[in-house]
Amino acid sequence: MSTLRGALSLIDTDELVALTRDLVRIPSVVRPGDPTATEAAVASHVEGWMRSQGLDVEVQQVAPGRPNVLGAIGEAAAGPTLLLEGHTDVVTEGDPSAWTHPPFAAELVDGKIYGRGAADMKSGLAAAMIAAAAIKRSGAPLAGRLVVGALVDEEGDMIGAKHLCATPIGRARHPATTRGSRRASSPQVCGSRRRGCG
Repeated sequence: MSTLRGALSLIDTDELVALTRDLVRIPSVVRPGDPTATEAAVASHVEGWMRSQGLDVEVQQVAPGRPNVLGAIGEAAAGPTLLLEGHTDVVTEGDPSAWTHPPFAAELVDGKIYGRGAADMKSGLAAAMIAAAAIKRSGAPLAGRLVVGALVDEEGDMIGAKHLCATPIGRARHPATTRGSRRASSPQVCGSRRRGCG
């Protein structure tokens, strides 16, 4: 079995759905003026989950109650660092009574998860976390390091990304993003270094 197939075989879709729902259930709407309305609770959950999977975890305090959480596997000295980045903040839920399903209940209905942040982007963050854990579980050797970054403040001033880019782990990364294509039937992988970030 190839290394890739070995890692893919260890991805449990039920685990992915459960992790996504757990993240959605933790409100992380940043409300200026309310020191309790930050990404802290969801970041703590991400940190605990990453540690339970044996990832090397680094927590970066970007601002009070607003930590970046990074989980890594592999060795930086062995080759490039690939960063899979997601964010922990979500936009406001607005009027909860206007929702068909409660915004932080993460209800699973007909194979769909309903809740604030389910698509943007707690499901994507959960997918990156599960992928890293599957590679770790497979024991596959890496020719470098894989880092999953759960960053704060994507919906605001990007202070999490700016902070990360100023750190050694941020400067060492080779980011990859996926994007859909009108012509392609599957996502395309795009590697780039954003201006002002390295």
